[in-house]
Amino acid sequence: MLVKVLKMQGGEQVISGIAEVTNENGEGIGFQLTHPYLLNLVPTGAIGEDGQPNTFNVNYTRWVSCSVDTTFRVPYTSIVAIGDPEVQVLETYKAKFGDLFDDDDAVSTSDSSDSSEGSGLSDSGD
Repeated sequence: MLVKVLKMQGGEQVISGIAEVTNENGEGIGFQLTHPYLLNLVPTGAIGEDGQPNTFNVNYTRWVSCSVDTTFRVPYTSIVAIGDPEVQVLETYKAKFGDLFDDDDAVSTSDSSDSSEGSGLSDSGD
């Protein structure tokens, strides 16, 4: 399963397993997010030469905190940008939540598919 950081329409930064959702015609209609968590950056107190914080701790909060669901389907229009997480953020996410993923869901940030169509995302799972 691909793990990506998403910038949502509402401004939230979310880290999640991600797979494209298609309709009955095979056309992409959105994404399925698996174990999505909000990324909250908390300055550690270290200030850079520019007077801005230069180190942060990352706090994880369940994206939909009052739901028992662990997967959510969202339309393309809900997402502003998708990118790879920083190495430390990915490693922390895997350490905290990697056991939530099935053994078949290899947590990765790279797409191993050869397809150049669609969004460039693939899902090796369901």
